[in-house]
Amino acid sequence: VKDLADNVGTAKADLFHFADGKVTSDDFKIGGVDGFAKGDALYIGEGYTLNTGAKFDATAGTLTGGKNGSLEVFFIKDAGVVKAVIETADLGSSTFSTASLAGTTSDKVSIIELSGVSDIAQVSFSNGIISHVA
Repeated sequence: VKDLADNVGTAKADLFHFADGKVTSDDFKIGGVDGFAKGDALYIGEGYTLNTGAKFDATAGTLTGGKNGSLEVFFIKDAGVVKAVIETADLGSSTFSTASLAGTTSDKVSIIELSGVSDIAQVSFSNGIISHVA
């Protein structure tokens, strides 16, 4: 089990988590030997809903289509790499710019680059866990 701040993947299956047990608004990149590889998982906790209907505009860097009343997880493909966008507060149907949010700690989302994942179909979300399945 690895704290997400220690974001170096190994050749073995890795389980990443947030050290304090709660999703923060920090942004991370999982890199290392094999990045976020098949068999790796990221535990974000309970209470999240996967939103597969949201739209990401890579040119504008905006994400739209959030739902009011729930904490959501989105998977986006940005510059050829899959990223998990995890709300830390209910943003509802707000449109937000991932470019303006990256690197800040007050933006109400964590953006986690899943290095080594090139297709959204390679990741899944269930029971508070993001997994690399293919």
